Amino acid sequence: EITFGVLCYRLTWKGLSNYSALMKEELKLLEEKINQFVQLCHQQRTENIQLREQVAEITSENKNLSEEVSGATNRLDTENTKLREQLAEATNENKNLSEKISGATNRLEALLTQFPNSPTISNISDD
Repeated sequence: EITFGVLCYRLTWKGLSNYSALMKEELKLLEEKINQFVQLCHQQRTENIQLREQVAEITSENKNLSEEVSGATNRLDTENTKLREQLAEATNENKNLSEKISGATNRLEALLTQFPNSPTISNISDD
């Protein structure tokens, strides 16, 4: 019988052979679909395992790279601190030398004003 476009099975002795043949065919199709689904599940499981391994490797590599970057940053910070200290020392030394030069220049100018007609001093001031 067909009801609403769907083949209906009768559980009678009269249609038993047809019923069994149709049911076997549907069961065979269902079994094939189940087998395909099981294969797909196995493939997905294998792929998931591989992806988890890749994630673990990448995570480990990222951790190692992060540690390397941290170490390099620390070394750069230490070097930067040393360079700033050296720059501060050089700046102070430069300031001290500049003050000494300025003092020496002032003393020389004072001496030059005391001996304006001296031939040695006028030769020096002409240079």
